[in-house]
Amino acid sequence: MIPHCDVRPVTAQDSGREPRHIRRTGRNHPIPMSNGTESPRDQRLAYVLLRLITGLDFFGHGFARIFTGTHLSGFAHWMVGDMAKAPLPASLVLATGYVVPCVELAIGILLLLGLATRYALILAMLLMMVLMFGVTMKQEWNIAGQQLLYGLVLAVLLYARPQPTEAGPCSSAAADTPACLTIAEVYRWPRTRSPSSRSRPQQPFPRRGTKRN
Repeated sequence: MIPHCDVRPVTAQDSGREPRHIRRTGRNHPIPMSNGTESPRDQRLAYVLLRLITGLDFFGHGFARIFTGTHLSGFAHWMVGDMAKAPLPASLVLATGYVVPCVELAIGILLLLGLATRYALILAMLLMMVLMFGVTMKQEWNIAGQQLLYGLVLAVLLYARPQPTEAGPCSSAAADTPACLTIAEVYRWPRTRSPSSRSRPQQPFPRRGTKRN
């Protein structure tokens, strides 16, 4: 005579594991789990937008001073007259007037394209230091306050610059290309795991073909 056996399917509760799509509170009420990917993605999107706005500002300054109005030479000579009150040599001011727009245009292009973002931000902060020195020599403190705001934005961009993860496609020597920087800033690359490191579910019963001890 065969003894009666109560056979029922094995559930997640029998194996001691919760289903992946829910978690339980203290009262055992299942609620949906959030993947938590929206907030980091929004942070990276905010960073990219701030970088683009800053790059557009530098690009507009450099482009307007080089290719519009009296062009580059006219801006350099205007800068000599504007800095007449400062105790600085006119030749130094004239040379600075030729260099500053070109540096601004280069920084703007790099920030807009996402090329060498770290070096572009460092160069921009060095440029702000040069401009701050000239403004303080002329004792225009309201403009000095504006330069401080520029420095603050550049410092935030440099400090919060996302780093490509080890598992992402931008972890190689080509991580400074525009495509890699844009993807790494907006999206979070998932960390891949080897098949041996993945956690395998426990088997409540031995597999077919194996013997019981």
